[in-house]
Amino acid sequence: MLSVDEELLPHVTSRVERFLVNPDGDADGMILLNGVEVYFAPYLSNAVLTAVQIGDRITVYGVLPMAEPMIVAAIIEATNGARIEDCGLPARTLSDIEAERRNKQRERCTLQVEALVRRTLHGPTGETRGVLLDDGTTVALPIHPTEDLSELLSPAGWLAVRGGGRVTENGTAIEADEIGRLGGVMQVVQH
Repeated sequence: MLSVDEELLPHVTSRVERFLVNPDGDADGMILLNGVEVYFAPYLSNAVLTAVQIGDRITVYGVLPMAEPMIVAAIIEATNGARIEDCGLPARTLSDIEAERRNKQRERCTLQVEALVRRTLHGPTGETRGVLLDDGTTVALPIHPTEDLSELLSPAGWLAVRGGGRVTENGTAIEADEIGRLGGVMQVVQH
């Protein structure tokens, strides 16, 4: 197992405001009370949700991929002593991983939501991966959309979204199939 010396990495300490979930129901990030977005790999979901609760003070060591207040977690330390270290994807065959992903996609249901955009969300290299809505819903977007969605995704603007997703105890997430303004025409999002 590769061990990371956290003293060599940038870090942030704050309390957890909320978890971010993806449309498969896995936690893959969190928002801290100081406004920093934390991204972590979805395969760490169970470990993070077991060790960390909303309101807990944590320290996240990782990489700062962009100018936004964001960190990609390599290590998450909770004040209770729990330590989650990202050592890479667990050893499984590619077919097992694909089968699990297909099963999770089948468990999605069609969801629709209309709410204010609270903030843009990012992936591990700083790319825009979606938005967090004011009602707590996470909206996942294609990594490289074929159309410019920036006007629709601006904070404090109303957004209407339809797509497949999951409602979990840690939040609701939708993979956007259609997106638009409240009461307006919806446009199809190409995945």
